[in-house]
Amino acid sequence: MVGKRQIIRHPSIVSPEETALERYVPDLANWPRSWSVDESDAAIGQQILDVLRPFLLELLAQQRSKKTLRRDRDHLWMLGGELIRRRCDDPDLAALPVATLLFNLIEEDGGPSSGRASPSPSRNPSMPPAESSIAISIDLKAPNRG
Repeated sequence: MVGKRQIIRHPSIVSPEETALERYVPDLANWPRSWSVDESDAAIGQQILDVLRPFLLELLAQQRSKKTLRRDRDHLWMLGGELIRRRCDDPDLAALPVATLLFNLIEEDGGPSSGRASPSPSRNPSMPPAESSIAISIDLKAPNRG
């Protein structure tokens, strides 16, 4: 059979979730630089983003309203900036792992703690929580609004 061409479709390299995340947060790759006070903060910002990315994907999966998604996205961006600011202001905090700082920065009501990101009595800042416990603690902080 001459003249017939077979079209071979390759599976998408980018998952549907990542495509949705790109639409939801088109500037996500720029967040670490936008938080940076100096050049060394970009690497820390990327670590923050690595912790927040699964949470952003979970927010999308919950199919919330566009307004709620935009608000939550903006609050997460502010949270990353606040974490960088506090690390710059306090050398003791700068020595802690990013996951620990983020965990300590989030209060029980879901917002950033006031003042410095000091651990609560039940938390040991030298022992970062397991990845799964961070995801659970962040997930618990998400407002249940539609």
